[in-house]
Amino acid sequence: MAIREITDDDLEAVRELLVEGFPVRSDDYWAKGLANLRSLARVEGFPTYGYLVDADHAPQGLLLTITSDRGAPGVRTSFSSWYVREGYRHSALLLFRQALELENTTFVNPSPADHVVPILKRFGFEPYTAGLLMLDLRTAMRGRSSRGTVRRLGSGDPADLSEREGEIAEDHLRMGCDVLRLETDARAGLLIHRRKWIRRSLPCAQVILAEPELVIELAGPVMRALASRGSLLAFCDVGPTQEPAIGRVLPRGIRFFKGVAPPPVGDLSYSELAVFGP
Repeated sequence: MAIREITDDDLEAVRELLVEGFPVRSDDYWAKGLANLRSLARVEGFPTYGYLVDADHAPQGLLLTITSDRGAPGVRTSFSSWYVREGYRHSALLLFRQALELENTTFVNPSPADHVVPILKRFGFEPYTAGLLMLDLRTAMRGRSSRGTVRRLGSGDPADLSEREGEIAEDHLRMGCDVLRLETDARAGLLIHRRKWIRRSLPCAQVILAEPELVIELAGPVMRALASRGSLLAFCDVGPTQEPAIGRVLPRGIRFFKGVAPPPVGDLSYSELAVFGP
């Protein structure tokens, strides 16, 4: 048995393992997500896809990693999709330990299963968000008004973006996300989101990147923009010290990190939510 990095040649076997390990997701979901992961810029010294358990002449388990270089904040490695076949699960923690040996990065697990949370805490992970702020059109309209605009961006639309913002917008548009530009008299920022479904019938927007304060300030125009695309609810992260005046905070979707400092609340860019979808 060996634990090694996933290579391009392993992707078909990796897709089959993911379909097997997470049957609620379709084959197409994993195929598109792996294609997105393959398209991202590679960070020197880090695996492109993550690690697998190689035993009995075949991959028997995996842990996907998504590593991105954030410039001044440094490198971030986001975990995704940890699965090991029965009969080989004694190697699951070895797989996790192997990933944690990566140096000079901040680790993030954006959506751990309940049974994984105690393992994360055992290895020094801490929560850095308090849950999800749920907004709908009604609660947004009750929020404080503000001068501001919300514009939907397409590929090649600079919209006064910085070079870094432009790269982030283009990467996420290519992966199937929607990108909005939020602007007030005082500040501006991106809002990147993906469509998700509640109980397979209620369309809503999972916010992947946005400053929570800016989303709250422009809640009315944000929800109108999202509703025009068919999303009736929106979910964005909130920090432990935030007490939003509108919407409802749900104690779920809590994000965990391990490193010198937590990532900014509201920044799940280049995570599994962006690459694979909520």
